Amino acid sequence: MRQSIINCLAKSITRVPFGEKLVIIANVLVHDWRIHPSGGCFFNLPEERNKKIELVFHDLDSESKRILKHFLWKEYCNSSIPEEMGNCFYRHGNPKIFTKAEREEQKKALLLLSKIKKKYKLIQNECAPESLLYHHGLDKMPQKVLNYIQGKDFIDAGACYGDSTLVFSQYHPRKIYAFEPSPINQQHFLELMKKTHVPEEIYELVPCGLDSKAGTLFFSDKGDGSNDLKKSGETKADLITLDNFTEKKQLNVGLIKADLEGMGLEMLKGAHETILKYRPVLSLSIYHNQEEFFGTYPLLKEWKLNYHFHVRALSFPFNIAEITLIGVPEELLK
Repeated sequence: MRQSIINCLAKSITRVPFGEKLVIIANVLVHDWRIHPSGGCFFNLPEERNKKIELVFHDLDSESKRILKHFLWKEYCNSSIPEEMGNCFYRHGNPKIFTKAEREEQKKALLLLSKIKKKYKLIQNECAPESLLYHHGLDKMPQKVLNYIQGKDFIDAGACYGDSTLVFSQYHPRKIYAFEPSPINQQHFLELMKKTHVPEEIYELVPCGLDSKAGTLFFSDKGDGSNDLKKSGETKADLITLDNFTEKKQLNVGLIKADLEGMGLEMLKGAHETILKYRPVLSLSIYHNQEEFFGTYPLLKEWKLNYHFHVRALSFPFNIAEITLIGVPEELLK
């Protein structure tokens, strides 16, 4: 065990400032050594990532830019130390142990998630905080925005196990169209809808992927929340555009949520007319790859939508992950 910890430390703290190394080592010595993990690296130099964020997201609020920079700081550090969400003690980018109040906030989030899990008899894979705790950003929406989407059609792009559709069913949609190309996930989805008693008349499972144009591809279906349609495999996926689907079904779209494991930008290109015509609330995951991260916001700005945009980290408190770009028509905020 001791050697495993040493190996983890050797890999993870070589690029961490000296003061932060001392904090990590001190906590390892007292057996409280879990820290927030990181993903793959977007940029090699802090100066490069910060300059790009200021260039691309220059007109977003300061909190949104802080979240974006913090997220890429994690990507840069690329920590290999394992994590258990409820026991994170160290705040990346700030050599400071969590305060008692911050620990309490984490515990409250975990307790709430545990209650929701128990209420619906969910398994661990069905307990994503971005869905169950934050409702993909709807939890902090003004009542005027919630009234605006009520009675309209919701697009759940990347429905996976169905936790997002479960949450959206509470917001009185006309119908939720849940797009999920994975046959394994489709089965999980239907089982969750039945188990949680979501009325069949308010959702439709669409066994397709969303793209900028219609087509087919073959991908590796892992049956989890990280299926990447860009990686070839043996499972066939039909691809359609949201514009064509919306027109064919004669929808009135009030919300588009997209968490497509890196295909969000292509989906958006195929939803241009839908967004222009119906002005839905947008909740778009942008953290999967560099193209999605830096390409989504400029594309939306290019369309001159007159939306208010901001960024949220829809993850456990103080763990900067599940980076989501949220857009609301300006007229709803007046």
